[in-house]
Amino acid sequence: MSESLYEKLPMPDLSPDGRRQVRMTKWTRYGDAQAAWLAEHDLGAPPEVRARLHELVAGGAFGYHFEPENVLGSFSRWTTQRHGWTPDPELGILTENVLQGIWLGVEVFTQPGDGVVISTPIYPPFLDISPSTARRQVEWPMYRDDQGWHNDLDGLESLLAGDPGIRLMVLCHPHNPTGVVFTEAELARIVALATQHNVKIISDEIHGDLVHPGAKHIPMLTIPGAEACTVTLASGVKTFGFGGIKCAVAQTANENLLENLQSVSAKLLGGG
Repeated sequence: MSESLYEKLPMPDLSPDGRRQVRMTKWTRYGDAQAAWLAEHDLGAPPEVRARLHELVAGGAFGYHFEPENVLGSFSRWTTQRHGWTPDPELGILTENVLQGIWLGVEVFTQPGDGVVISTPIYPPFLDISPSTARRQVEWPMYRDDQGWHNDLDGLESLLAGDPGIRLMVLCHPHNPTGVVFTEAELARIVALATQHNVKIISDEIHGDLVHPGAKHIPMLTIPGAEACTVTLASGVKTFGFGGIKCAVAQTANENLLENLQSVSAKLLGGG
């Protein structure tokens, strides 16, 4: 990337009118209403991203691009710097987006009729898992007091003990919509319960870089024992504001889980 191109790129108009002019869905779907319905910041993409896309457009590079090793390597370097977690790029795969990764996990780790745990309230598309896959939705309700929202770990233990048909937990970590982050102790208990009851974990960590002041995101796969039961899903779309660029990571720390994910054709995941 040339420094001159980086320096010459004009600043985008990030005002509501500017966002509407370039047809950003967040700002166009509901007319002139104040847009707060979509989890997308209004800071614009980083200049490095804009410069790289400018290079591709200027070069007419509209053909095929598929370099998963570069994406997975970049993800590993970012999480090392940001969270002190260095995933192995050879133990991850790419998906079109995080939701596709969730449905992939449901497909490979469960059968029709199996129970899938989701914590509620939750990002609405999670509620589509059950009706679209013939799995049972098992709700794990959060609770709220004067201090805010909390995870009920005793409630989770009761759910798993009382329903041997539960095969998967789908966690939103950090949680959407409450913003709650799991503590290290909570994550350790979740992993212990999953191990005890032979349940797999899908950890959607798309908001991991964007937590409230004073909070710390702890990647699930840094917890001892998680490598045997956990697939972490991540993407740069929330952090860097490029939701229109379809790319996400499904990361494992276990060759067996990777083989499970790879049992679904790459042609169904945006590759191949």
